[in-house]
Amino acid sequence: MKIVTSLFQSEQHASAAASHLEQADIPRAEIDIWSTPHNLAPLLEDEGVSRSDAHAYVEGVMRGGTLVLVRCPDDKIDKAVEILDREGVLDLGQQQTS
Repeated sequence: MKIVTSLFQSEQHASAAASHLEQADIPRAEIDIWSTPHNLAPLLEDEGVSRSDAHAYVEGVMRGGTLVLVRCPDDKIDKAVEILDREGVLDLGQQQTS
């Protein structure tokens, strides 16, 4: 299983992305939606996200964003990324520089 993470402008966008991921046969149990930063950085780091990216995601959530974390097999990664990108994912690089 691999991890795909995406930051969204709102919980509504994140929920829409989660619904589309489920329609693509990614089980709901493998999709986490985070709209509060509590314990988020350690969880992301435990999942293999770099420390700097984890803290950028936390900052994005603190500014009102919502994080979607998806655990999926290799053969579903491209589809998951396509769905997340289509739903209006925010640029993590922008979050790190702002």
